[in-house]
Amino acid sequence: IFFLESADVRGESVESHFFAGIRLKPALTVLSEDAGLHELLVGATVPVPCPEGSFSSTHSCTLPLQISTKSQGEVKNALGPDLSLSSCVLVLSQAPCRDGLCGSGRTHFSAITDFVKDDNRTTQISIKPIISRSLLWNGYSPEPVQVVVRDVPSAHCYAFTDPHMITFDGRYYENYQIGTFVLYKSSFWPLEVHVRQWECGSLEHAASCACGVVVRDGGDAVALDMCNGVMGETQPQLTVRSRDPNRNRIRIAESYQGRKVTMTLASGAFVRADVSDWGMSLTLRAPGSDLNHTEGLCGTFDGQPDNDFHSAGGAMLGDLQAFISEWRLPPGSSLFDLLPSHLDSSEGHSQCTCQKTACSRHANVRLSGVIPALDVTAKHAASLEQSGSSLFRASRKRVPASSRRRHRGRTRHSVPNSPRQLQRHSSSYFFPEDHELAAQAETPPAWPTPSGLTRQRAEAQCRRAVAESEPASSCRGLLGEQTLRRAVAMCVSDLQLKDDKSWLRATIPLLENECERRLEEEEAGGWEEHQQAVDVLRCPDLCGGNGQCSETGCVCFPGFGTFDCSALSDQILEILELENEGLCDVRQRNCSAVQVRGRAFEDSSQLKCEFVQEQFKDGGWLQGAPRFVPASFVNATALECQLPLETHRLFHDDKKRLLSRQVSNDGHSFTNAKMLTLFDGACQVCSLHVSNLLFSCFFQEKTCSIDGVCFREGESRPGSSCLTCRPDLSRHSWSRAEKNRPPLFRPPPFQLRSVQGEAFSVQLQAQDPEGSALLYSLVSGPEGASLSPSGLLTWKAAAAVPTDAHLFHFAVADECDAETRASVEVRPVMLVLGKFCDEKRLHSAVLALLLSCGVHMSPGDNTSMEGGGVIWTP
Repeated sequence: IFFLESADVRGESVESHFFAGIRLKPALTVLSEDAGLHELLVGATVPVPCPEGSFSSTHSCTLPLQISTKSQGEVKNALGPDLSLSSCVLVLSQAPCRDGLCGSGRTHFSAITDFVKDDNRTTQISIKPIISRSLLWNGYSPEPVQVVVRDVPSAHCYAFTDPHMITFDGRYYENYQIGTFVLYKSSFWPLEVHVRQWECGSLEHAASCACGVVVRDGGDAVALDMCNGVMGETQPQLTVRSRDPNRNRIRIAESYQGRKVTMTLASGAFVRADVSDWGMSLTLRAPGSDLNHTEGLCGTFDGQPDNDFHSAGGAMLGDLQAFISEWRLPPGSSLFDLLPSHLDSSEGHSQCTCQKTACSRHANVRLSGVIPALDVTAKHAASLEQSGSSLFRASRKRVPASSRRRHRGRTRHSVPNSPRQLQRHSSSYFFPEDHELAAQAETPPAWPTPSGLTRQRAEAQCRRAVAESEPASSCRGLLGEQTLRRAVAMCVSDLQLKDDKSWLRATIPLLENECERRLEEEEAGGWEEHQQAVDVLRCPDLCGGNGQCSETGCVCFPGFGTFDCSALSDQILEILELENEGLCDVRQRNCSAVQVRGRAFEDSSQLKCEFVQEQFKDGGWLQGAPRFVPASFVNATALECQLPLETHRLFHDDKKRLLSRQVSNDGHSFTNAKMLTLFDGACQVCSLHVSNLLFSCFFQEKTCSIDGVCFREGESRPGSSCLTCRPDLSRHSWSRAEKNRPPLFRPPPFQLRSVQGEAFSVQLQAQDPEGSALLYSLVSGPEGASLSPSGLLTWKAAAAVPTDAHLFHFAVADECDAETRASVEVRPVMLVLGKFCDEKRLHSAVLALLLSCGVHMSPGDNTSMEGGGVIWTP
C-alpha cells in the first residue's frame, strides 16, 4: 500500500480477496447463429479517474474503452470474425460505488451468420490497453472473456423451370398452377417473397414457369419481373421500392452479365433468379434464425418434410392442389401491386466487427460467394418508388393464359437479357393469370411425346446435357449423385412436358447454385481440393479457351467478349431484329424505347442509335434528318434505344413512319437498317407486305386520330362533350356535336344591392349540361360595369346615381357556341356612417357590411332602420 504523492514509500503487503479493476461479464458464453442480441456488462470495481486527479463534480470523470474481438480461425483459415458488437467503444462514467461497481457500461453482441460449417468456434472479447494520464489506469488491459458460437444450419428452396419445387426441408413436388403465390414468409423477420407464374412452353399439357418475383424486407421491396408481356419477348424489369430510401435493407448483385440476379436481405436470406427468355428459376435461402418460422410454398423449415403441405393457420394439408391454392393470392393484393404497408421497428440495428471503422446493418451477416458478382444496388436505387400503398397504373393488354396455350411452342431466343431499370412511376399492371380459376389436376403426360421422343432417348439426352456438363463434372464430389439424378429427372420431365430440346440445359443453374452453396459451407476446410469447381463457377466453360480465368471472372483475349468470352468482339456490327418485329402498339406497350437484338454490340460510352423519320410525298418515301440518341447496353447481342421525344406523334399520321436505321459502337461505324412502326391499335390496322417485309398501317373505319390519341366515332373530347369525333367531317380534328344544349343560368338567391360610392362585385353562376367550359360576356349595363370571361360582374355605383334598379344584360356560351342570354337587377342603397361603424370595414356586399357593423337585418328589408351606428336608406 502506498500514497500517490510518495509512491516510493510503501507499506507491508496485505492479502485481500477484493478485485480492483474492470471485469467483462457476457450474458451468455455459448450462443447460436440465430440473430439474437445479448448483453455484455463492463464494470469497474474502483472509481473511474477524473482529469488531473480532480474529483470535482464539475469535471467529467470518464474512461473510454476500445473493445475488440478475435475469433478462432479468423486469420489463419480466412473464416472472418464470428461475433459482432453493437459498438466498439464503451465509455465508463464515475458513479457512487454500489453492489461492488463504481462505474459500468453496456453493449450488445451477436453471432455472425456466415453459412459456413465451421463447428463451434471460440471468440475472445477483450479491451485494448487503456491510454490514460492516471498511472493506475494507463496501459491497463482487463481480462478478456470467451464465448462459443454454435452453427445453425440454413436451408434452401428451389423453384426451377416449370416449376419443379424443392422445399426447405427437401420435399419435392410439381406446381403447374398459374397466378401469384406466397413462396416464402417469415414470422421471425419482416420478410416475404411472392412469385408470379404464367403458362410456358407446352402445347399439350398445363405447364407454368416463374416470370417474376418480389422480395420484401421490412419497409423495402425489390421486384424482378418479366410477366408484363409475352413469353420470349419481354425483358426482366428490376424495380426498387422503399418507404425510407435512406435505409434500404436489400442488396442487389448481378452475375454472368445479368443472367443471375441475387437479392440479399439483412437477415442473410437471399433470393436468386436465374433468368432465361421463358422466365426464371428461383433459389431461396433461409437463415438458421428462421428455423420453425417459415410458411408458404417453400414449406415449414423444421426438418420434417411430411408437414410441408400446410395452411396459413399451420394445419397440415394432404392434397397437393389444395396446398398450392392455399398460398395463391387474390388479384391486386400481392407485393407486385402494393408497397410494404409499414416500416418495421427492427430496422436500423447497426452491428460492428471492430476490424472495420464503420458499422453496418449487414455486419452480422457474412457472405462469401464464389460466383463473381457486381453490386448494382446503388444503380437500381436511382429509380426508387416511394410512398403510397398502391402502385397501380394502366397496363399492357394481354390475352388470358387459357387462350395463349396454343402459342407457347414459338421459337424462343437463346440469349436472355439483363434486367434494366424501370423509369416509370409505378410497376403494377393487369396480370390475367390472377383472374383465372385454379387448374385442376390433369392426366400425367405419356411417352412417347407427340414428336416421337421416347423416355430412353430423353434420359440419354439429359444425361449428356446435365450430368456430363462442366458444372456437374467439376462439382461431382460436392454435389453427390442424388443431386445429379434429381437434376436429370427434372430435365426429363421438361422434355416430356414441352417436347422441346431447347429446355435440355435449363437445370444447369441448379447445379451451379448447389455447387456454390457446398463450397461456401466447406470454406472452413479451404477450397484447394475443389479448385476445379471454383474455376468453373468463376469462369463458365473455362472461358471457352478464349480468355484467362481470374477471381473476378474471365479476362478475355483481344477479339472476344461477354462473361464467358464466347462472343467475337470484332464481328461485323449488325442488327438482326427489333422487338416484336419492329411493330409497337401504343395501346398495349410502352413504346418509349425499343429493344434491339443483333451481334457485336459493345459496352461503350459512344454506343448510339440513329432514327430517321420518313414521309410519304410525291408517290415515294423521303427521309428526314437523322436523330441520334444514346443506347443502353444489355449484352453483346442486345441493347435498348430510347425513342426521340417527338416520335409519339408519328403513329397517327399514315404519311409518316420511323426508320431505326443504324446502331454504332463508336459513333462512326454503323449497322444495317431496320424499320420501326408505331401505331394505335384502337384505330389502326397494320399488315405485313411479303414483298418488302415492311408493315403498312391503315385507319379503321369510323375512327379519329387527334393529337396522337385514337377515338371512335361519337366519342367526346375529354372535358368537353360538345366536341366529338366525327370522321365523316375530319379524322384529325374535333368536330362540333350535332346535339348540344345551351348553358343554364342560375339566378342569385337574393336581391342584389350595392352601396353608393363603393365597388360592387358578384359571381354569376351557370352550368353546361354537357360539362363544357363556359365563356361570359356583357351585352349591356350601366356605365362602368364589366363582366369577366369567368362570370365575375363588377360595378361601382356613383354617389349621385339614382337608387332605382339597374339591369345588367349578359350572355354565356359553351365551347360549341351554344348561348344563353339573361339579366340580373342591382339596386343601389345609400349608407350613412355612424359612430360604431369603421369606414375601413366597408364591404361591397350589403349583407356582409351590415353584419360586420352589428346590424341584424335582411338586405331585402325595405324599412328604414337604425342600429349599431348605421342608417340604411333604400
